[in-house]
Amino acid sequence: MVVAIGDIHGCIKSLDTLLNNILRKYDVSRFIILGDFVDRGLNSLEVTKSLINLSENYKVDLLRGNHEDMLIDYIRNENRYPNYNWQERVGFSAIKSFSNGIIADSSDIIRDDVYSYFAPYIKFIEQSCDYREELIGNKKFFFSHAGISFNGVSPKNQYDYCSNNEKKIHYPFIWSREIMKFKKPFFNYIVVHGHIPLFNKKGGSKNVLVRKDNEGNIININLDTGCVYGGNLSAIMIDYFEPNSSIIEDKFLASIYGGIFIGIGLALVLKANTSTGGTDLIAH
Repeated sequence: MVVAIGDIHGCIKSLDTLLNNILRKYDVSRFIILGDFVDRGLNSLEVTKSLINLSENYKVDLLRGNHEDMLIDYIRNENRYPNYNWQERVGFSAIKSFSNGIIADSSDIIRDDVYSYFAPYIKFIEQSCDYREELIGNKKFFFSHAGISFNGVSPKNQYDYCSNNEKKIHYPFIWSREIMKFKKPFFNYIVVHGHIPLFNKKGGSKNVLVRKDNEGNIININLDTGCVYGGNLSAIMIDYFEPNSSIIEDKFLASIYGGIFIGIGLALVLKANTSTGGTDLIAH
């Protein structure tokens, strides 16, 4: 069974709850973390440690979100975001967490001091990649933080349609919101992503969890259910069933966590109902 988890954003209680609920009942072969596990929430360090621990016991594919990319850019002094002060905006909550509260005010930030707090973890964060392509049973899945920018263009050629600045910041896979405009599937993939919150502090969103085309084919599944905004942390559990086998619905999980069966014969979405409030609620 493959499990993909949406935007965590430093919400350790939600992550612990979700992992415990899944692991006590299911045999998981691999986790895919869809990015944005740091920033906004109170506990980016604890979330990072939890994912490192998870990777020591399970296979974990770490996908890069725009927040990890901005963190790396700042810590490594790469200057790919020259006009965005990550450390003073959405990133300050992560700096405060990684420094265990020693850096308690944005005016106290000194880059060299900040690096020392992130040094033990930066290589783990940097191993994150743009996307994963998977064939599970007879279904093709494309996993990335933000989906993909250009329908009809293969993943490896997405950057051919980007400006130099967009290439530097991995735009098609970690920043774009074009997936929500797609009218048909991306090369017959089901695109699983986060990045675009379904719930926010301003009172919700018109975005939907599962989008389909006119023939009922799934275009994309959005797992950013706004955990850090007071929503839920969500995961999709994907397993393969023989085409003629019956699917056993987990009605307990569906009733407790608002899980829904998405009708492709091999997936269940779970939501953990515990969330922690963020310290920076600027929409990403």
